[in-house]
Amino acid sequence: MEHDEPQLKDLWAESYDCWVGAPGADCEVLYMRPLLTADPSGPVFGLPPLVRECRIFNITAYNPLGKLHPPSYNASADSALEADLSALLVQSPVARSSWRSYGFSSDWRED
Repeated sequence: MEHDEPQLKDLWAESYDCWVGAPGADCEVLYMRPLLTADPSGPVFGLPPLVRECRIFNITAYNPLGKLHPPSYNASADSALEADLSALLVQSPVARSSWRSYGFSSDWRED
């Protein structure tokens, strides 16, 4: 499924991101979403200091190149990617940490 830029913007504006076990976070599970107004509803947690200290990348093996795959394929691909990234963390003096995350909205989820 291809999206044009306005569709992607709308999709992102309605989505959430979840970090599980991020080092230094105020809580074990941190949910984030784009702030659409100046007055957020609900509790606001501080982002972990790591956010200001490092570059952060969210990488997934789900549905490569936008092609939809079954959940079992996506889980297997994500496990292989996680193993590769874990090996890099051990080898790299620069890499600092990794944690689980996923993005979701009312009709999709991507780990």
